[in-house]
Amino acid sequence: MEEEHSDFLTRIKLQEAEDKKQEELDEWYEGNSTEVNEKYFERTYNIDWLIPELIERNTVCVLYGQKGTHKSFIALHLGYLLANEYSVLGSNVETNFCTQYLRLENPTQHDIRLQALKTKFPIGDEDYWKFNFFNSSFRLDGTQENLDKIDVITNRCDLLIIDTLSYIYPDGDETKGHIARKVMHELSVLAEKNKCTILAIHHPPESDNNKLRGSSEIANATNTIIKNEKGKLKTTKQRNGIEGKVVHYEMLPVENSLVVNFTNPRKSLNQYRKAVLEIVEASENQKISNKELTSKFVERFPDTKSIYEVLDRARKKNITDGFLKCDEKDEKITYKINE
Repeated sequence: MEEEHSDFLTRIKLQEAEDKKQEELDEWYEGNSTEVNEKYFERTYNIDWLIPELIERNTVCVLYGQKGTHKSFIALHLGYLLANEYSVLGSNVETNFCTQYLRLENPTQHDIRLQALKTKFPIGDEDYWKFNFFNSSFRLDGTQENLDKIDVITNRCDLLIIDTLSYIYPDGDETKGHIARKVMHELSVLAEKNKCTILAIHHPPESDNNKLRGSSEIANATNTIIKNEKGKLKTTKQRNGIEGKVVHYEMLPVENSLVVNFTNPRKSLNQYRKAVLEIVEASENQKISNKELTSKFVERFPDTKSIYEVLDRARKKNITDGFLKCDEKDEKITYKINE
């Protein structure tokens, strides 16, 4: 009996000590939680863009699109220009910027493309080292040897282009979600660790050109996803920027090959047509009611005569030229960007 009573008292004392400890923790939290939260929300993260609103520095960006949409041409174009101090899509011109291109798919095809770029955008002999091809194939299979290889490469360049992503998968199978998660995680870690931006070229599944193979896992692990259609790039995911950014381009023949030329189809539009598009783009999901569009347009041009006629002409012309879509449903009119 005495032993049982002693054990009972011991348990009571232990429970009292645990309760007291919890009370002390609760008091600490109540006294410090406001301060802790304020410090947390004071944190700011300065987003550093390699290419403004398109590719973020030291993160992983995936460029995907169906065959024949010139994905490799675009990646090569971006890497070459950035490495050789040419501004591209508003990027800051930098010295000593180095690009490493892993040409793992049909490596010989890039030589003639690079020659065309050198013709269009000449550089000095001493600048060749800033852009390098890397041809050896390897797999991100988790072995330290292969991880070390990518670690070394990302540590020696500012931009790494992988053409294509499937070649560094352990078994080359892009459809397995857990494999995609592992590969993208490793790339993200190395990008941040070595201060290297990684641009990976990827393919959509044959059944649906609007998706990526292993898309959900890739989307979770990357900051930016860019869909490439013929003549147009569009950000379908942008973790720290604006989704839906569109960049137009055309392919120009140079030196028996093709060179990318980024274009601005809105350049010739008047201020009213540009304003309509800017207002729609700034709205949630790039979609706006007719009433809200009218209100914001009038705010922007308060002194314009016949403002409603001006707006009507601008809307109709943007729809006719394919910049804008009009949706009439349940007697409500909404407008959205036509992509």
